Amino acid sequence: VAGRIEPAIAKLNTQGDIDWIKSYANISNQVAIAFSVEQTNDGGYILSGLASYGSSPISLESNGFIIKTDNSGNLMWSIIDSMTGVVIDVKQTTDGGYIYISNYGTDFPTYIALNKIDPSGNNLWNKSFTNLNYWAMSNIEQTNDGGYVLCGTSIDTTIGIWNLLLIKT
Repeated sequence: VAGRIEPAIAKLNTQGDIDWIKSYANISNQVAIAFSVEQTNDGGYILSGLASYGSSPISLESNGFIIKTDNSGNLMWSIIDSMTGVVIDVKQTTDGGYIYISNYGTDFPTYIALNKIDPSGNNLWNKSFTNLNYWAMSNIEQTNDGGYVLCGTSIDTTIGIWNLLLIKT
């Protein structure tokens, strides 16, 4: 479709040559942008981002997405998270499921959500962090104690100062 942007991943060999490229056309009818990709324990890949249904990729009509592939980049499953504007990062957890962070809001995201899904992409739980003037969460990692650490930035909107933000669960 003209004007459509689709998320894609490419696998390179050890010499840097392309082994394969896959794109995922059914995520959005307008613009879909990937923000993270990780290899999973089964050799496949998991990627996340935003799918816009409006006239721009930062439209309020955006939903977060997650795509799980096999080791050849073939789609295994995908989810659209209609409660979020963008899925920033997704990681596999020690139990074989996945944890992801997402934000949603207008000028500045009004909340950050920490979401846990099972190996098939089914929602297990979510936790929201609100009223902290989040701007961007950029990374999530599982910690040795089984919790999670989220890293990003926040802004004091009254004086315009950016701060490092860490959340440990």
